[in-house]
Amino acid sequence: SFIQRTGSLLTNIVEKKLVSNMIAVGGFFFESANDFITAVEALQETEGQLRVTLPQPTAFTRKFISHVIQRMLLSNTAFAVTTTDAFDDWKTEQTWEAYSKSFSTVVRSIELD
Repeated sequence: SFIQRTGSLLTNIVEKKLVSNMIAVGGFFFESANDFITAVEALQETEGQLRVTLPQPTAFTRKFISHVIQRMLLSNTAFAVTTTDAFDDWKTEQTWEAYSKSFSTVVRSIELD
């Protein structure tokens, strides 16, 4: 995703289209899970409306986290931008999978009543 910012605030995030020289490297934080879910549901509703008018597969059929963030930006949710020079770019899913196989993963689930 390419991003645009004003100062330390995100003003735009666009998937697969060059809109600036800054990219999102995948670290996202949402203060409200409910706001996130609301944005996802709004996107799903919009997608359903698009399918009615555009029955053929389109660029709208695959959603990314950038689409959720963009929807939240349009609803005046603020996102802070933190810059970094340290990140790894695996370029493809295959190179990411090869890299990630070198690590062990432990998943724990704790349920609270």
